[in-house]
Formats: sequence, C-alpha cells, structure tokens
Amino acid sequence: MSSPWTTALLERTAEQVIVLAPPVEPMLAEAGRLRRRRRTAVGGAVLAVLVTLGAADAVTSFVDPDPEAWPAATPPDGMRFVGLGRAVIAVPTGWATDATRCGEPVRDTVVIGAAPAATCTTERPADIRSVAITAGPPPAGFRAESTYDLGGHEVERGATTCPGDTCTAVVHLPTENVTFTVGSSNTRPERARAEVAAMVRGLRVLDGRVAVPGTGSLAVDYGRSAEAKYLADLRDLGLEPVVEPDSTTGADPGTVTAVSPDRGTPLAPGSEVTVRVADGPRSARDQVAVGIGSVDDDRNYRGLTHEDIRRGATLEVPQGTDIWAYADGRRSRTLDARQDGASIAVDFWRNGPNWPTAWEAVAPGTTELTLSILVDGRRVDLGTVRVVVTE
Repeated sequence: MSSPWTTALLERTAEQVIVLAPPVEPMLAEAGRLRRRRRTAVGGAVLAVLVTLGAADAVTSFVDPDPEAWPAATPPDGMRFVGLGRAVIAVPTGWATDATRCGEPVRDTVVIGAAPAATCTTERPADIRSVAITAGPPPAGFRAESTYDLGGHEVERGATTCPGDTCTAVVHLPTENVTFTVGSSNTRPERARAEVAAMVRGLRVLDGRVAVPGTGSLAVDYGRSAEAKYLADLRDLGLEPVVEPDSTTGADPGTVTAVSPDRGTPLAPGSEVTVRVADGPRSARDQVAVGIGSVDDDRNYRGLTHEDIRRGATLEVPQGTDIWAYADGRRSRTLDARQDGASIAVDFWRNGPNWPTAWEAVAPGTTELTLSILVDGRRVDLGTVRVVVTE
C-alpha cells in the first residue's frame, strides 16, 4: 500500500480532527479527480483561518507585517519563529509541523527538512498556507527576481508564481544556506499573492539562538544510524540531547519518533532537547503504523491516528466524503480492511493510491472497519473504527 503520511512521526503530533475555516465566500464548484460530485472551494479569508487556529491577535502582522514594528528577535503576539539554524520565519502559533500527505500540506503547516514524498498523489486543500524550510541551495532553475539586505544578511527572492491553484515563492539566504518555499492556496489568486508576500516579510536571522533540526529524512538517509546522526547534529548546534525510549510506534529501532521542543523551535545554546527513539517492535502488530484520513465535498480534512485506531475510535463524516486507510512500516503493503455495514462503499477508482482501502460515504448510517496486516500467511487485526455517516 502507499504511505500517504510522510512517516509515523506525525501520528504523535497531528491533531485528531482537522477542520478548516467556515466558508465565507463560496466559490464556483470545480471538477474533482474522476468525480461527478462538486468540490466547493472554501472562501479565503485569512481572518477566519487564523481565528480557527487560535491566532486572531496575529491577523494584522500576518496580512501586512511591518518589519520595523516588532524587534528582530521577537515575533508578534500570536506568532512563533520556526527555522533551520539561525534562519527563521514568523508563522501563527496554531500552525502544525510537517502536516502533509503525499508531500502536500493538509492544513496550515511548516515543513522542516521533510523526507521524500510518498509515491501517491493528493490534492492540496483550498485556503492552506505553508512554509517548507530546507538546508542547502534553492531548487534547480531558481532565479532571484530581487535581492535585499536583512540585518546584514543577503536575501535572494524568486518571483511569486501561481501554477494551478497555489501561489509560491522561493527565498534563499546564502549566508545561512537555507531555503524557504512559501505557498498559499487561497481561492483568490490576488489574495494568495498577498499572503505569500506577507509571509516572506517575516524572515529573520537570529543571533544567539539556533533551531531544533528536522527529523523527516533521517530514517531514509541513515537507517539504523538515524539516532546517532541526530544526536550529533544537536550537539554540533550546541544543544543538549536527552534520549527517551519509545516502544509504542511502528518505526524501526533507532528511528527518531519525536522531539521536544518541536522541530524548528529556536533555542539558546546549552538548551535540552528531548529525543524519543524507537526501541524496536514488541509484536508483529507493532511493526506497522496505520491511520485513516477523510476529505468532504468542501475539502475539509479529518483524520485518525495510529493510537486512535488502536483504542477503537469513531470518525463522523457527512455523506459524500472520501475516506482512506494507510500504513507505514513493515508489512504496510498487506494492509486490508473488513467492512461491517453499508454506509460506505469501496472507492471505484481502482488506480487510486490507496485502493482497495479507500471508500466513499454513500448513505447515512454506521459501518465498522477492522484494519489488518498479513503476518506469516494470517491476518493480524490492528484496530476497529466506527465510521458514522451523516446526511
């Protein structure tokens, strides 16, 4: 099976219910992928989004920030700095970290040195803002439209482009060797451009603080040496790692599953960073981490984590919602589901990345889904989810 989430890391941090801002300017319906249903694009008011995320105080600074209005080392109220090394950017405090599916953001998020995207496809929801932060030069073909000085540091800014439904701009800081890719999928292109420009103006280079490094590519690049590499990176930055074992994840031994303070958080040298490291599976069912995602006709995303499914959670969705199950870890390609109920039906899109563990909510009612993997020729159940479909 495909792995729609980047890694099992997000299962410990992703919010259990993801709800975007209420529609304020319903747009014309657009064709969905091979669907005959409407997908109504949610109107793009930054105010509504930030209120939903608990950052209402940051609206003015976020929409039209004045670099002279707040000190270089302090973000405005309701916002936080995230970054790599000394290079940071201000984002609302309600933003997630690495909240992606198939490499696409599913809510307002910062993506810090993420692993390569899973081999699957997804749509970026409407009205989503994101900042991807990577170490190294900008992507091939980058051309600086302008350069300017930021506290003694040169900034190379690419043009804002709007292919498809998302406007993006790439910004590179040569002295820090860090690249920021800022994006907005606001349903109004002029608004999306304004949001991109506003976010770029939140760039800073901090003195006396460094950001907690990302973990997304560790397991891919270093395998069982990921723990040693990450601890060395922390010490090289002047931070003090504190290791805690993690026996609840489906990750391979030595995988860094979580860090606290979170990735991208600027800290003073000598600060402690708690690093949770997988100490190995205890049984066959611990060798895989599963999740369930859903998106309704208004492109509102909801999801259940591995822990939710183990406990036996309930997912309530409106009729017409797309639902899918996914897995990461050993035997993830053997993921299957038993269905008890008729309120959902297997998605007809046989070439979809999650078929046949993908469904459509077709009628009001309740269906139980029991997820399982194949171990030595027998099915091992991972958990049961009640899917309640409303009109």
